Amino acid sequence: MAWTITWARKYEKQLSKAGLLGSEERKLNEWIELVPQRGPFDAARELHIDCTKLSGAGDEWHLYLGSYNRLFFTVSGFNEVELLGVGHT
Repeated sequence: MAWTITWARKYEKQLSKAGLLGSEERKLNEWIELVPQRGPFDAARELHIDCTKLSGAGDEWHLYLGSYNRLFFTVSGFNEVELLGVGHT
């Protein structure tokens, strides 16, 4: 089943200001490319990227892009991933 990716309004703005390292940007792009076919969690496993649920943040997850930056996202029951932002915790 195919997954859909949507972007929150602040995502694009945060992404441009995040100053991702080349390796972090590459991980993010590879993950985004795999999500429609594999889903967010299988894509993370396939790329060997840690992905954990944020404690106390409802249904929000983060994907470790490097030692500092993370991608924040949510997953709906309708195979939809919403990218919320990029930054650090």
